[in-house]
Amino acid sequence: MDYPMIEKAAGKADFLDDFLALETDPGGTESASWQSLVWSYGDDFFSLAIFHLTRKHFPPEEAKTQWGRLLGHRMEIKASLGRDVGLRVAAADYFVNINPQITKPLILESELVRQQDRNALTDALTGLYNRRFFNQILQREMSVSRRHNQTFSLLMIDVDNFKFYNDHFGHPAGDKALQGIAQTLMNTARSHDYLIRYGGEEFAVILPKASRRAASIAAERYRKAVKEAHFLNQAQMPGGNLTISVGVANVPEDAFHSSDLVNRADLALYEAKRGGRNRIRLSDPERRRHPRVDYRAQVDFRYLDAERTTFQGETMDISLGGVRIAVAQPVDKGRPLEFLIHTLEEQAAIKLEGSAVRVIGDQPAHSSYALGVALAPKADLSSFRDLVEKQIASVH
Repeated sequence: MDYPMIEKAAGKADFLDDFLALETDPGGTESASWQSLVWSYGDDFFSLAIFHLTRKHFPPEEAKTQWGRLLGHRMEIKASLGRDVGLRVAAADYFVNINPQITKPLILESELVRQQDRNALTDALTGLYNRRFFNQILQREMSVSRRHNQTFSLLMIDVDNFKFYNDHFGHPAGDKALQGIAQTLMNTARSHDYLIRYGGEEFAVILPKASRRAASIAAERYRKAVKEAHFLNQAQMPGGNLTISVGVANVPEDAFHSSDLVNRADLALYEAKRGGRNRIRLSDPERRRHPRVDYRAQVDFRYLDAERTTFQGETMDISLGGVRIAVAQPVDKGRPLEFLIHTLEEQAAIKLEGSAVRVIGDQPAHSSYALGVALAPKADLSSFRDLVEKQIASVH
């Protein structure tokens, strides 16, 4: 099954609902309602629509051509039979007999297909969307933001002292608590917000069309809702109950790229945790002085207080303030690191010092980790600064 396209087809959860409702529109596929859907999704609409009908992926331009031919075929059948056979029957005949793309068609109820799509994009424990969905919808919202000059915001949420809760009350209790937090978030969300279990005890919320101020209000609403909810054994937690910390970032005020937006919200979340937990933080304007740029290079690094332990990884993006590194094992947060970036541009590796301020593990297997590394101010950053500025210049 073509999972990437399933993700795209469900990339906005409303698409299937909108599409199914309009299939029975007596005004036909050229009505104002259909045109508004095309406007909303842009050229992605044609790929999404064809995929929903056939489970076949066509690039946007080809899908647009196929869509036009499909509509024409539907009209020919209607003229021949004296009645409208509907979009699905026309699509079946077109893609089996006229433009063969399907050899063994299977009839399935739309609700069953919709449920299968949703299952591929939801977290089994909490019922929220999963990381796969997050990656797709974030790209989509970024595209919509650029196309229509719209704002949107991202919240990164982490459950405070969750390791303490798990260690003291066991993993089944921890799972129950995560389910309860997810339900509290769902009860608090707007109908068009996207709630994601990002990994472990970390959640994300994508807020379409939300300004920075609106996002901060939403973040405080989520924080307060969790603080006031009841969880088993919460009285034995530090502070007397389970709480969350929230980081807030916005497009375009804080970032113009998806990876930069996640990093900004992540750094704000870290500041909320460092500031005492059970609070929200907005992306710091001072941190936004340092734009990030995607960059791939091998990295060797070690703990400064250990002689032998050496790790290897690959940079994900770089800025004058820090580096994100993909590694195969977790690294202790806050522990001083020394690392070498083996660049293609420089003859010698660039040597830096810093510490991991964020450690994010991919779920469920934790087979890879993303480290957010802040650079030590005392380090010689001249070669690294040249590299960053050269990379930024290459994309602008």
